[in-house]
Amino acid sequence: MLRHRVATFASIVVAAGVTLLAGTPDVGAQASPDPTYSVATETLDAALDCDAFTHPDKEPVLLVHGTFTSGHEQWDWNYGVLLRETGHDVCVVTYPDRGLGDQQTSAEYIARAVQRIHAESGRKVDMVGHSQGASMPRWAVKWWPSVQEALDDFVLLAGPVHGTSLVSGALPTGMPPAFFQFDPSSEFVRVLNEGDETPGAVDYTSIYTRYDELVQPVDPPTAALDPGLDNPKVANILLQDVCPGNVSDHVTIGTIDRLTQILTLDALDNDGPTDVGRVGVDPLLCALEGLYVVPDTFVNLVDQFERSAAGGLPGVELVTEEPALRDYAVGSPDTDDAGPGDADTPTAPDTAVPSTADTGAPVAVVTPSTASRSERTLAATGRAIPILAAGVAIGVALLLRMGRSRLDDLPPDDRRSDAGSPDVDPSDTDG
Repeated sequence: MLRHRVATFASIVVAAGVTLLAGTPDVGAQASPDPTYSVATETLDAALDCDAFTHPDKEPVLLVHGTFTSGHEQWDWNYGVLLRETGHDVCVVTYPDRGLGDQQTSAEYIARAVQRIHAESGRKVDMVGHSQGASMPRWAVKWWPSVQEALDDFVLLAGPVHGTSLVSGALPTGMPPAFFQFDPSSEFVRVLNEGDETPGAVDYTSIYTRYDELVQPVDPPTAALDPGLDNPKVANILLQDVCPGNVSDHVTIGTIDRLTQILTLDALDNDGPTDVGRVGVDPLLCALEGLYVVPDTFVNLVDQFERSAAGGLPGVELVTEEPALRDYAVGSPDTDDAGPGDADTPTAPDTAVPSTADTGAPVAVVTPSTASRSERTLAATGRAIPILAAGVAIGVALLLRMGRSRLDDLPPDDRRSDAGSPDVDPSDTDG
């Protein structure tokens, strides 16, 4: 039965779906300094799934998934298990279209999630994100003052903070909007990093790996926040500086790498960002098996993909230009005199901010192409798409192989698909 599920999972890994989540209590109107949502709050609320808040001694943790996946798919079988075992309340958010749409829209899901968790738990919120789920939420932190006030820690795993050099230019057939916004020269990246890269009284930890296939370059690190500023509320950590033998790639750093998980827990459970000295890195830590795969939750991962596949493929429109900046990000103090997109640059009329009409569904924004962007290195972008797809496929294949191997090694009585979360100590050296 398990092998049948694994085979089913492998056949549908490229499918996309929408995870229907329950619970939409009213947390009141948005504070006036915050931008107005372009998505209906009912839609935003349906994207958040939280545990009961039963651990008042720790801040609840919001998990934000990366591109091509969804919240429960990415987190239920790794960080979701680990955080609950270590006494944290866990919330999972799923933003639309597997992260292929306009990241400005996706950021609204993060802003609303942080607001709700803060209001309903009565505590500040910690956030852990991977890939786009590490970089895109910074848009919510930058533009929603209420999010800055509600957040305590933000741990970024392999986040393209300053974009990725693998994405540049446009394809003649168009690309998903989010791909334009990964371009290091995009307006999205420019505005996101203009002024204060780490706003609010938030502690930021950015963890990245030399072997990341997608977030490039590593030298100098595009994933670093406030590089060279010696900011006390920021920790930029290259895994190979901690453990030279660590071989995590883009997929494993955001799922099952044990060193990354230990560094993340240090940020969540202590004041300030991750402190490598406080963790006490030594040869024993670096010798730990690098993979955190629990057989029962691996089966749950397969089930989650099967459920998600029933939702169908994401409805993403291909565009030929980066989505226009939202009104609140144009002509702001941080963007004045900053070149294209500032207050002196005409913006698109009413279509610059997607309308939700009566449905709450964001309308795709398609802006005219410009010669300077369309003439950029199309070949580089053409390579990026298969690289992204290959990275996901390779990661999934590795996880399948590891999970199958783990299950085959277990006695028959231990191969349970209906058991609760096993009692696993993250520091256990046998993995």
